[in-house]
Order: sequence, then C-alpha cells, then structure tokens
Amino acid sequence: MARYTVFSETNNIDTNLSTLLTPLRDIEHRFIPTNTINMNGKRRNTFPIDKKTRDLIKRKNTLSKKVASSSDHPIRQEYNRVRNKVKGAVNKMKKKFEKDLCENAKINPKAFRSYIKSKSKTREGIGDLHIDPEDTNSEKTEDNKKKANILSDYFSSVFTNEPLGELPQMIPVEIQYELKDLVINKDMVLKLLQNLKTDK
Repeated sequence: MARYTVFSETNNIDTNLSTLLTPLRDIEHRFIPTNTINMNGKRRNTFPIDKKTRDLIKRKNTLSKKVASSSDHPIRQEYNRVRNKVKGAVNKMKKKFEKDLCENAKINPKAFRSYIKSKSKTREGIGDLHIDPEDTNSEKTEDNKKKANILSDYFSSVFTNEPLGELPQMIPVEIQYELKDLVINKDMVLKLLQNLKTDK
C-alpha cells in the first residue's frame, strides 16, 4: 500500500511544518464549531472583602478543583466546610456594607446610587441593529463598526443640506423690554452658593 507524505526532504523544518499545519487549520475552521464567551456578565462583589475572606475564597476554589477531579470523601467534607464559611463571611460583610450605605445615603448619595445601579440588570449599550433600518425583517448585525455606520447614515439623513452661497439676512426683531441694568451683589451670590448641593 502506497504511503503519502506531505513532507519533502529538500525543504527545511519550518516549510514542512507549515505544509502540514495549513490544511489542518483549514479543516479546523471548517468543521470545528466555535463559541465566543462574553466575560462582561461575570459576577463580581461590589463591596470590599478583607484579606482573611479572600484567602478563604482562594482555598475554596482550590478545593473545588480537587473535588472535581477526585471522589475523595474527606476532600468533599473540607470543601463543604470552607464553602459554608465563605458564604457566611461574605453575607455578613455584604449586610454591613449595605447598612453603612443606607445610614450614609444623605452624606454620600453617589455611593448609594452607584451600588443600586450595579444591582440593576439593565446595561447601557447599543443592541443589535437591522442592516436595513427601513426593513424590520432584515438581518441584524452585532458588529460595532457596522452599527456605527448604520447610525451615522441615519443621523446624517435627518440634517438639512443648506444651499451654498451668502447667508440670508435676519429679520430685525423689535425689542419690547430691554435689560439695561443688571444688579448682582455679594448677598445674592452667597445665597446661591450656600444652596448648592454638596454631592454635585
């Protein structure tokens, strides 16, 4: 039985390797499905965690990997113990953090609003857009460059193209009430400054 080889004795090792990998990569792209993982939704704590609890979380993650690769009962028990300890510590710190936020909401309203916003499920951003804005049955695109072009075409279409040449003369408007004197004194400015919101 004849044996076929893609290598050639006259070529160097880099050329032979490239000759081998090129069809393999082509087969990989054609037949192996891929999936893009979006890490934007990865959960993160929105409150500070002390070093002791962070060490516990690392220990829990290490034990989790051991449990996944082993059916050892003592490791499972140790993992359950550390997991419960982490959960209790995190919940305790979270409650204290939220309590402090509520008590200081008037003093530091920005921190309070920021925490509330972090718990919201809605996220700012531009969703997928129809390639043809006039046709709701057209395909949608998630490519940012294409979305930018679609929005640019749309917003540029609502502007008025002014004719070239001299600008038209404005029609004079009769002024009925002319403000000749403007009085600003120290007390007026001080009153406005005192009424400013300190958190702005």
